[in-house]
Amino acid sequence: MEEFRIGCLYQTEEELVVTKELRQNIFRLNHTMPDTEEYRELLHKVFPHLGENCRIETPFSGVRTANVKFGRNVIVMPGCLMISAGGITIGENAVVGAGSVVMHDVEPNTLVAGNSAKFIRKIKP
Repeated sequence: MEEFRIGCLYQTEEELVVTKELRQNIFRLNHTMPDTEEYRELLHKVFPHLGENCRIETPFSGVRTANVKFGRNVIVMPGCLMISAGGITIGENAVVGAGSVVMHDVEPNTLVAGNSAKFIRKIKP
């Protein structure tokens, strides 16, 4: 508790367990062959709010990914990092460019890329 009082990062015991489990699942996801049952199960553990027909390319990194909600037909290219404290929504038909750092919502039918991810252009659905 002293760390919290002086302004250091603080996580409860429960948060530490969840964070450790998430890291393990992301590691396993990044080292599992795509298009297998194990891969799909891990993907849904890492992203409980995954829309239909989404493609998340590995390697991937994330913090608090349970707060990320994906619309249908979303594509996330390799090397992306999702950082979600309060929640992120990735809209339908959105594409996240390779190596992007996503910290805010992504509008439907858009391409975003960069660090931090910024709007590049609209996409025709």
